[in-house]
Amino acid sequence: MKKFLIRTSLFCLAAIVICTCYLALFGLRYGNQFDAYYQRLTQYHPEGLIIGTSRAAQALEPEFISSNIYNFSFTIAHASYDMSYFNFIKKYHPITNSSPDKKLIHILAVDPWSVRTSHEKMDEIYNHGSFTEELLLPPMNPNLEYLARFGGKALYFDFKNYGQINKNGRLEVTPSGKETPEGFQKKLAQKLESYREKSEFKNGYTSEKRLQVLRDLIQYLQQDGEVYLVRIPVHPEMLALENQICPEFNSVIQRVASEMKTPYFMLTDFSYETTDGNHIKNKESKRISEQIRDSIKVYSNIIE
Repeated sequence: MKKFLIRTSLFCLAAIVICTCYLALFGLRYGNQFDAYYQRLTQYHPEGLIIGTSRAAQALEPEFISSNIYNFSFTIAHASYDMSYFNFIKKYHPITNSSPDKKLIHILAVDPWSVRTSHEKMDEIYNHGSFTEELLLPPMNPNLEYLARFGGKALYFDFKNYGQINKNGRLEVTPSGKETPEGFQKKLAQKLESYREKSEFKNGYTSEKRLQVLRDLIQYLQQDGEVYLVRIPVHPEMLALENQICPEFNSVIQRVASEMKTPYFMLTDFSYETTDGNHIKNKESKRISEQIRDSIKVYSNIIE
């Protein structure tokens, strides 16, 4: 019996060591490409932050905005303005007495979906089941907790074509194959339909709780920097859909911006090409990032 227990313990220990080594090597080798989130979760981010959903994750390139800013955006499923995302930001960007005073630039991307909820969700502002709510350990490289709990099929090399996260945190998505007008129209129709199926569209409303989280996040980040709100442009049909459910959105955000004494940039330039009506193309990231940088420079002397 004693030998059996010893052998079983040694076997379990070996299995744990092997699994840990596999996860560590996997994270170090494929971390920037096996999903659209992991690479941002391997370190603290003391620099300025770009915060938002996948629109910001793909559109805004820190390199063309400031030398000290990082793209910490995710997707609408993880990065609505709720307490889970707010607490997650505080974990990865802790502000202490030693933090620089007003030396950083923070950009918060906003759109109607990021501050909406639906009656069936009962105005819940904790994203249960999301890694933003569930991860317990601090940032680490490799992030074994994330790999073990949220790696999924990717751990068996079942990669989806997410693109890759660059050193500045932006998700670079380059389309495969030749793009055609017919292909774009199909993607646009599918994207619009997916948004029409959201409960936030069918029976949703702008959540005062989420707007308050947005205010609290602005106040938090103003401790070590300047905060700017940005609405990233989308295809005219997507904008029409958003105006259908929330025609007052810009005035609501402008009111929040006035209360918090932070500028709000409403970018409605339809000349930006999108992949699906919702996400700006990879090749456009430089142009829109420089437009935001130039807008910030009107208000700030931090950016040279």
